[in-house]
Amino acid sequence: MNTFDSLLKDIRNFGIKKNDKIIIHSSMKNVGLTEGGGDTLLDAFCEYLGKDGLLVLPCHTWKSVQDYDNIYDTSVPSNLGILPNLFRVRKGVHRSLHPTHSMCAFGKGAKEFVQGEIGNDCFCGNGRCMNKLLDMGAKVLLLGVTLTSCTFFHLIEEQTTLDHYWFNDKPDLYKIRLDNGQLIDNPVYDTKLDTSKYFDNALSVVKGEKTTKLGKIGNADCIFFECQKIYPLIQDLIRKDPNIFMGNKKEKQN
Repeated sequence: MNTFDSLLKDIRNFGIKKNDKIIIHSSMKNVGLTEGGGDTLLDAFCEYLGKDGLLVLPCHTWKSVQDYDNIYDTSVPSNLGILPNLFRVRKGVHRSLHPTHSMCAFGKGAKEFVQGEIGNDCFCGNGRCMNKLLDMGAKVLLLGVTLTSCTFFHLIEEQTTLDHYWFNDKPDLYKIRLDNGQLIDNPVYDTKLDTSKYFDNALSVVKGEKTTKLGKIGNADCIFFECQKIYPLIQDLIRKDPNIFMGNKKEKQN
């Protein structure tokens, strides 16, 4: 059984630095049986990174917000599983105000990190959380999941092709509820193509980058890579084969 001490040791031995800025995509099921459950794993990461580093978990609501009449506030649960939903309610965690692709952050600069999302019709773009991760030299930890869970690749797609080919022609209308109860309209473009299911086509490239680390935390197989190192490699793949994340052929809108 995993414990706080064993998980803390795994994190340290994996080569994660205490001042790293990390976004984690996770499967608690693959971490395995843990004393205290997911909170114990989060305790270990927060203990390790909380003073000098930044811990980020995506807490996307593109599915669950529909059950709240498309009105988003920081209490809306994430549709990404156990760890994001445990993380978002922890003391000291800050959550961004994006209706479909919010992020939660803990540690140095967390409050500032989640600012600037109101009014964004896409989660990519200057000043937005995903771009901030790239700009600050953050790292991605795939914790028991594969590249199909890696939202960072959508940023690379968007900034490489520039033609928004996977977005619907018109945005969906969402609202954001502020702390004072005020509702603000915030249209967001939904996607018509699910390119993420083909992100593992780049797995050998990611694993082959010399700074990428492979290992285990708990029972989970992990991939740990630097955003700025992987970004140009994936850009190059897309430029050489625009259909690499299309299942070898561009999907058509229904």
